[in-house]
Amino acid sequence: MMPNPICPLCLKELKAPTQLLRFCPLHPETECSKCIDVIPGNLANLPCPGKHRGYTDIRSSPMLVHLGCEMLNPFIQVDGSHLQRLTESGKTEEVDAWEFKVSKELNKHFPGTKEMFFPEALYRATVGETTSERLVRSILLLGAQAVGKSNLANTAINDHTWSAAQPRSHEAQALAGQRFLYLSPLETGQRQAAFATAAAAGQGNSQARDSMTVPTSLNLRVLFLQPRRGTSGLNEAPSTFSPQWWRKFPSTLRSSWPASLILGKKSFPSSFPLRVVKLYDIAGEQVQTSFDQNLQSLLNAVDKIAILVDASEFSCLGGSASGTVSSVKEASKLISQPHHQPHCLIVTKLDKAKAKPMLTQDEALKQGWNQWTNREFSAAKPYYPTEEEEKTLLLQMLRNSADPAEQSIYQAVSMDANCRVYFIWSDGLLEVAQSELARKLNESVNAPAELDMTPDKEITPVGLHRFIREWCLEGVARMTSFNR
Repeated sequence: MMPNPICPLCLKELKAPTQLLRFCPLHPETECSKCIDVIPGNLANLPCPGKHRGYTDIRSSPMLVHLGCEMLNPFIQVDGSHLQRLTESGKTEEVDAWEFKVSKELNKHFPGTKEMFFPEALYRATVGETTSERLVRSILLLGAQAVGKSNLANTAINDHTWSAAQPRSHEAQALAGQRFLYLSPLETGQRQAAFATAAAAGQGNSQARDSMTVPTSLNLRVLFLQPRRGTSGLNEAPSTFSPQWWRKFPSTLRSSWPASLILGKKSFPSSFPLRVVKLYDIAGEQVQTSFDQNLQSLLNAVDKIAILVDASEFSCLGGSASGTVSSVKEASKLISQPHHQPHCLIVTKLDKAKAKPMLTQDEALKQGWNQWTNREFSAAKPYYPTEEEEKTLLLQMLRNSADPAEQSIYQAVSMDANCRVYFIWSDGLLEVAQSELARKLNESVNAPAELDMTPDKEITPVGLHRFIREWCLEGVARMTSFNR
């Protein structure tokens, strides 16, 4: 007997006689948009009968609504009307989000629908086509306030992150990314404000990047990845990803081959055109409480857990874990707890930590830290550390620490061979933040308007692509289509 499918948003079983509302942005007036029955183990009635161009843009693919879902549409106001303009709290500029545009169209054809929609591709990945398939990876990001969870999640779904022009990642040159964003509406105030801020941050708004996560029932960012066609420049990859003989082939021939043959065995199967990662972000104050119902529900639902810690707080770099809100303290508690899911440790804010002197008598640690920072921050080259390099460096930084929290992290990581360590930061983010602060200070003293405080470099994610490819999508099966 086939198990009941799971709703991608509320994570509850869809038992008969549950129905899904299918809305097709390309064919809204036809039979393509109607209610369909949920049939366990049978997706025959799921696809839109209209014509679609194979693996089309997620934004124009069919959307589904779980009728009766607890996760409500944040654009539907308390009186039942649909929001007309999407803006951040206290701002007038309209935020451009495809989810908002689709919601307005869906509301025109199905007024009164209060539940949130989701792409058909997400439903297919969540449900699977057999009981053994794992078509999606659900990752829970845990850590203290301001450790970088939201920045990581927003950067992961940013179009710029998966631009073929990314200088520090060969994965971005081989894979194109699309996103779906959902934040459950707040009970009071502007119901859409949290979504608007997250959408702005996901589009690269540096001011919104550092905004605190608002406690909500669900804070979900979904990344859809598929091989990029016509890619050039993959021949510049390191020899471990691109053998020398491969570089002798013309670029037109190289670009027509599957990315998995170029990026090596750790890449994805060439027959899997779409890969899905669900990133759950949760506010730091929800993690730091003794018990939070939303956190407990997510812990029972996700496949993997990523624990974040701020490198600039390490004692060897002059930091302190004695503060009220310490990412080191929180990480030590989280990583010491028993988890039935695989977990990893993400070290953030390396761009902030690099400027700090290494306060230690351990000459080997000083040399290792200096070599790593000089190599990784001296040029905009792809970031591919050697096997276990990040874990080894982290353990060196914590081994002789007198801080109990750092010793706890050291013990947990060193004794767990399966716990991977990833260094992730945003190259240029610190400079942009300093520039914006300087601009505000200049405005407060009526500085000349023509004074240019814009930094001469863009914000570039480093280490994130490798984390998603190697860890988040490890073991994911192939999904043959999402518009059949």
